[in-house]
Amino acid sequence: MSFDETVLSFAAPALCGIKPANLFSVPKSCLLREQNKISSWTKDFMAMGREIQVIERSKNLFLFFAFDRKLLCKTLSGSPQMKYLKSKGYPVGSGWNTILLELFFRLSNDEAIFPHEIGLFLGYPLSDVVAFEKDGGKKSKYTGSWQVYSNVDEACKKMKLYRECSTQCCKQLAKGTAIPVICKAYSNREKKL
Repeated sequence: MSFDETVLSFAAPALCGIKPANLFSVPKSCLLREQNKISSWTKDFMAMGREIQVIERSKNLFLFFAFDRKLLCKTLSGSPQMKYLKSKGYPVGSGWNTILLELFFRLSNDEAIFPHEIGLFLGYPLSDVVAFEKDGGKKSKYTGSWQVYSNVDEACKKMKLYRECSTQCCKQLAKGTAIPVICKAYSNREKKL
């Protein structure tokens, strides 16, 4: 799978503005090879309100965190979500940039396991994030993109939407369309529906 296919397979929903964020790992060698492309995409996506953050996890592994800033802020802005983040030590009174910087810091620690609250940033329901944190996925009702504990029907609809987005974007990539163009067109299509 090419780097472009990997990006669309794992991050298209966030880059198209239908999911708050996506996260996947990239080997350092691949990142170095694709650095100019990522820099170019970063500019294109900023114009759409989307961002790409590359986070060094270890000396040979980087994380690719793609997010839609408005959607992410909306997803996290509820009182229960903010209370949860505050309980995890996030500086919730200091603004979104500070909250994101704290997340990026936590993700950059290769000694630590992934922080459970990452699920909240990725758009998973708070109830699912908290339940997974308590039992590690042992008592979930459904397993897909995440461990589902509460509303399985709603979760399955979202997962299907995300899969369809990635599939459609990959089809456009195979036709030679550039990733920012694909994501902008998909985003505009979703707004019309």
